Amino acid sequence: MEAEKNPQQEAKNLYEWTKQGKWNMVVERYKINPNTHKVKITRLGDTALHIAVLNGEENIVEKLVRLIDEAAAKKPMEKRNDSAAKEQESASELKDQGSALESKEQASESAAKAEASASAAKEQAKGNDFAETPEGHPLKIANDRGDTPLHLAASIGNDRMCHCISQKHKDLVGARNKLAETPLFLAALHGKKDAFLCLHKICDPDEGSKYCRKNDGETILHCAIAGEYFGKYLSFIPY
Repeated sequence: MEAEKNPQQEAKNLYEWTKQGKWNMVVERYKINPNTHKVKITRLGDTALHIAVLNGEENIVEKLVRLIDEAAAKKPMEKRNDSAAKEQESASELKDQGSALESKEQASESAAKAEASASAAKEQAKGNDFAETPEGHPLKIANDRGDTPLHLAASIGNDRMCHCISQKHKDLVGARNKLAETPLFLAALHGKKDAFLCLHKICDPDEGSKYCRKNDGETILHCAIAGEYFGKYLSFIPY
């Protein structure tokens, strides 16, 4: 399609669809063309996922996040499969053609190693539910303020979207924007108790304390007092 060959047209289409509320079309494009997952469509550098979060489109956010995760999981597997295939092909050539430097037994050993390497790669690709999010992953894309989709979900206090975005990538909870604010910090800053509790539960105990502090030393306790949310956080502020 023309849009796939023209990133500017793709961005324009996504922007118009989000503006008009044609979210099913956005989901379809995310399904057909994984390259759209990283396309920024506004002057502030937001992706379609950013806009979906800001609009409170919970069902759409869940669909987009699932498609993003599925596409991201396929890429390393495809690379490993290609690499393993090349190794197997090379080993097969050594076995078929013979080599002046290697005997048939050595060629067979090389082929066996290639097969073992491919098998190990597949096992490693299974990962776990709380793997670190690879650099370049679409869920880590930030707008001009440095906010990821999770920052926005935390700011508006939508715990369902917070859980959806962070459940498989807990390191996103500690991502910092240009003001050194994490999603966990923003949930506290805006007095969003449910979102805060959701994200705090995902963190490891030692990480929660670190994510609750800005680089300048300001903590969620300062935010709670300044925003008169102290009563909300009194029972679980880790200080």
